[in-house]
Amino acid sequence: MTTKRIPRRRRRDYEFEIQLDVRDSECDLQGVVNNAVYQTYFEHARHRYLIAKGVDFVCVHKEGCDLVVTRAEIDYLGSLRPGDRFVVCSTAGRHSSRHFVFEQEIFRLPDDERVTRARFVGTGIIDGEPGLPEQLLALFGEVPAAAEKSFS
Repeated sequence: MTTKRIPRRRRRDYEFEIQLDVRDSECDLQGVVNNAVYQTYFEHARHRYLIAKGVDFVCVHKEGCDLVVTRAEIDYLGSLRPGDRFVVCSTAGRHSSRHFVFEQEIFRLPDDERVTRARFVGTGIIDGEPGLPEQLLALFGEVPAAAEKSFS
């Protein structure tokens, strides 16, 4: 099995970014952010991305669709330490007929040192089946199937 490398982008190439600070409680005995904490940074940035794009994660759930991550790839390139300020940059798109993808990177400030890069593939669970909710289809510039039928 060959794996496709996570693309390296410039910070300005991303659609969205959120600035955060490392809290002492997120660090391990080595004095660096624990590897599992990066996933929470990425998750928070994905939620904020969706909100900024007009997709309310809570409303999507209330309408019967739960968005879930089905695959996560993270390349750790450096470390964040207590007190570091950083940005999580995100962009999203369609991965397949039933999956979306987020490509994300973390850059330390103020030097823009790339710390991690990641790709998260996910889907929506609608009535027990994988699929994409109308809100994500609209975000990706696609007409939802129900709207397509009404034009026929």
